[in-house]
Amino acid sequence: MRIFLTAMTAFILFVTPVMAGDLEEAKAALQEGDYEKALQLLQLLAEQGDELAQWSLGLMYDEGKGVPKNSHKALYWYSKAAENMDWQDAFGAYKSGDYEKAIKLLKPLAESGDPEAQYRLGMMYDNGKGVAEDDARAVQWYRKAAQNGHSNAQYVLGLMYSEGSGVPEDDANAVYWFRKAAQNEHIDAQYRLGIVYDKGKGVPEEDAKADHWYR
Repeated sequence: MRIFLTAMTAFILFVTPVMAGDLEEAKAALQEGDYEKALQLLQLLAEQGDELAQWSLGLMYDEGKGVPKNSHKALYWYSKAAENMDWQDAFGAYKSGDYEKAIKLLKPLAESGDPEAQYRLGMMYDNGKGVAEDDARAVQWYRKAAQNGHSNAQYVLGLMYSEGSGVPEDDANAVYWFRKAAQNEHIDAQYRLGIVYDKGKGVPEEDAKADHWYR
C-alpha cells in the first residue's frame, strides 16, 4: 500500500502545486486509505477531463485499491490522461525527430484507440523511425487506424495491399481501402481508384468510373 500511495500522491502533489478542492479531498482520502471516497471524487473529476484524476483513477484500477483490479480500465484511464497530457508532446517529439520519445508517448494513445496515434505508429514501423522497419507491424497499426476512419491510413493500407508490403498482394483489398479513403475525400485515393478502373486492376475495367474518380 505504501508504494501505491507514494506513486499516486507524489503524482498529485508534484505535477501541479495548485489543485482544486475536490482533488485535495481525493488526495487526503487516499492518504487515509478511504478508497471509496477517493474513487467517487476521482471518478467525477476524471469524467470532467481532469488528467490528474484520470491518471490517479488508472492507478487505482491498476493496483486494485477500492476497486477490483482491472487492467483494461487502468489502461483506459491512463490513456485518457495521456490524451490530455502527452499528445502534444508526442507530436512534438515526432516532428523534431525524437522518435524514441514519440514511440513511448504514442503507444498508449494508439492502444486506447486514437486513430492518429495508430497511423503515426504505422508510419514509424513503415519507415523504421525509432524502431526496426517492419512492414507487418506497420500494416497492423495502419489497419487499426483505417478501421477507425482515418483516411490517410485507409489510403496507405490500400497501397500496402497493392504492393504486397507487409501483407500478400491483394488487388481487391487494395481497391476496398482506396474506396474507403476516396469516400472520405482523400484526393490521392480518388486518383488511384481512377487508375484501377482505367486499367481493370482488382475491378472490371470501366472507363466511366475511371473518369468519375479522375475528376
